Amino acid sequence: MAPNVHGFPQDLPPRPEPTWRERNCPGCRTCWHFSWESYSLNTGDMEVLARRLCMIITLGIRTALSILGVFFRAYSGSVGGMVIGSIIAVIGFLFVAWCLAQIGEAQGKRKVFGTLVVSSAESSPSVLSRLLAC
Repeated sequence: MAPNVHGFPQDLPPRPEPTWRERNCPGCRTCWHFSWESYSLNTGDMEVLARRLCMIITLGIRTALSILGVFFRAYSGSVGGMVIGSIIAVIGFLFVAWCLAQIGEAQGKRKVFGTLVVSSAESSPSVLSRLLAC
């Protein structure tokens, strides 16, 4: 063995081979992780409560519009449109519910459109609680 000229070790321990998911999705928990706690109104933080209320209202309005669309297609006699609309409404409901749950569980600092957004756990007294105190 030649002398180590550069000061780096020549024999390194073998690294574990990462799986396909670890290579392509670093830090990914699961694809469709969902927790009902994201929609729970049982919280003492006013910002989290306001966010969750807005999530529920958004999901409710979106669902109501989808149901109205399916009823309109059923009333107009378009059976194919009603079936396709029903399938898209269910898929849309699941997707929007999952997206809103991810937003509800967000923690830490994020930069959104150039503005730093801080989660309520790290921020000072909430803006909503300051407004309600006035």
